[in-house]
Amino acid sequence: VVYKVQGSKIEGEITAEKLQDKSCDIFQMSLEEADAGTPLKFSALSEASIDALKKWADDPHHVILGFQSFAHATDDRYSLAQPGAKDPMEASKLGGSIVDSGPFGAVGKFNQGGSWKGTIDKVPANACTLIHDQDDKPIMVLDVDLGSVFVSDVDLLTTLGGISENSEISAANDRLLGNLYAFMIGIVCNGPPADCEFMDKPFTVCEQPKPAPKPAPEPECKLGSKKIEFKDYLPTKVYDHNDYCPTDRVIVVCYNDKGWYGLNGMGAKWDLDKLTNAKNFGADGKVVYKVQGAKIEGEITVEKLQDKSCDIFQMSLEEADATTPLKFSALSKASIDELKKWAEDPHHVVLGFQSFAHATDDRYSLAQPGAKNPMEASK
Repeated sequence: VVYKVQGSKIEGEITAEKLQDKSCDIFQMSLEEADAGTPLKFSALSEASIDALKKWADDPHHVILGFQSFAHATDDRYSLAQPGAKDPMEASKLGGSIVDSGPFGAVGKFNQGGSWKGTIDKVPANACTLIHDQDDKPIMVLDVDLGSVFVSDVDLLTTLGGISENSEISAANDRLLGNLYAFMIGIVCNGPPADCEFMDKPFTVCEQPKPAPKPAPEPECKLGSKKIEFKDYLPTKVYDHNDYCPTDRVIVVCYNDKGWYGLNGMGAKWDLDKLTNAKNFGADGKVVYKVQGAKIEGEITVEKLQDKSCDIFQMSLEEADATTPLKFSALSKASIDELKKWAEDPHHVVLGFQSFAHATDDRYSLAQPGAKNPMEASK
């Protein structure tokens, strides 16, 4: 398939705005275990998320790949998914044009993994059966009106069902995945077929208006730019033509008023002495810019950080903050949120410790004990 595919996770509730912001073309549902049975629990996707997906899929170039009883959630003319599909699965005559004649090769007959093995017993007239079981019960359908595909059991496309555990397309279920996505990309680019006879007769594809030319991107540096090598990045001499850091610039290091471990307490009190020593940081020091400290009392706010002219904020921690369960003893959640807003300015720097990385962005894990000495730098 000549078009590249990339994935994009949507956090929290699904909304039309989030789908548009992510430039989504295809939405593949992820399910919780509770969603896999017949009674629809809306565990992984709420009813509000399904409603937003239906509105989004009204665009003929947007495709939903849904599983289990979520077909019923989008249109109650579909029955709830039921267990009991009989192996092997095989393509209908119509589905063969996709499943067995796709660019990744023929899938042929294949088994549905897992013990539940779902079917969708009743489908509306606008649904074309692509795959069925040995009792001719629908397993995968194309919903022509919605331009989307519904599958009775998510395990057709999981490792439990036979997807191989690597990035190659080799097994039967891998080929099913590849050929299905090739077909859905066709829907994205051309719109869906008009009916269930698209294998035997040409169907109309509306010409698309040419997209309006995108406005020229805002320049990254509105006042011009220059290249800088890393050897010139470090402040061992006054930066040339840098209005942000002229010769007399003083770098202000701020810190919170709680915490034994940090500039506020005894645990790291010598850090600040070293930083403010003009032999180290100052006109005659190894770093030519002077450093001064500034303690912020109470909660950290953007206003306080601005009032103190902070450039760098070094966190001070209490003993309770030093272990894995994050206690927010020396810095509250509200203070962390304010620091995050303040650090959006590219000239503001946070120096954080322990699990406070996780507090700023949950893609970081909580800090764990057990590092093995010695430590060493990466390249």
